[in-house]
Amino acid sequence: KRRVLVLLDFDGTLAPLVSRPSAARLRPAVRHMLHRLNSHPRLVVAVLSGRSIKDVKKRVGVPSLYYGGNHGLEVKGPGIHFQHPGAFLNGPALRETARMAHLIFQGVPGVEVEPKGFSLSIHYRRVPQRSLSVFRQRLKELRDSARVPLKWRCGRCVWECLPFVPWDKGRAAKLLARHVGAGSLLAVGDDVTDEDMFRAVKKRGLSMRVAPHGPTCADYVLASEADVPILLNQILAAVKGQP
Repeated sequence: KRRVLVLLDFDGTLAPLVSRPSAARLRPAVRHMLHRLNSHPRLVVAVLSGRSIKDVKKRVGVPSLYYGGNHGLEVKGPGIHFQHPGAFLNGPALRETARMAHLIFQGVPGVEVEPKGFSLSIHYRRVPQRSLSVFRQRLKELRDSARVPLKWRCGRCVWECLPFVPWDKGRAAKLLARHVGAGSLLAVGDDVTDEDMFRAVKKRGLSMRVAPHGPTCADYVLASEADVPILLNQILAAVKGQP
């Protein structure tokens, strides 16, 4: 039988959302479950994150998995090392935007600017309510200052700045599916950029969104990140029960 590709987001899916992204941690029980899933001959596990590959791989701590960083702009794993060429072309503009972000958001409490090589995150989860209007004004200034077109997307208390290229988690998911020869796919995520991944698995598998804030094209909804380990255990039990 052909293998099943299990595509998982990290923040808000495998690990709880926290006020500081640098404090995100994977629970040992979840790491153990990822090991078990990946050791089954019919399953292939990939973690597709907005974080850089280096960052998410370190936090997951399971070296044999497939990893996608910067919303799929980079993909690494057994037999594959992909980096979207457009990410390199937009590198200087992203670095300049990151430099400007540090300047523009000075004095706005709670803003965290996170350069990630091929993308940039502006976190505002810890911005006090009284400062949100100032944050939005400064963000507009930052977006208007870009000298080349960049793609901006709003997630859960974060703005993502990405290269203006036709690529996303969905295209990365299809790339991985071809690479591993997957017969079906299962995608689990919690944020706006995961919707691209959900659309990519239509007619080829199932998608699940964790605690959606707004509309989703996912097939099913999970109440919270705490339900993800239960789901992973059910996936393992299902493939073990098949002849």
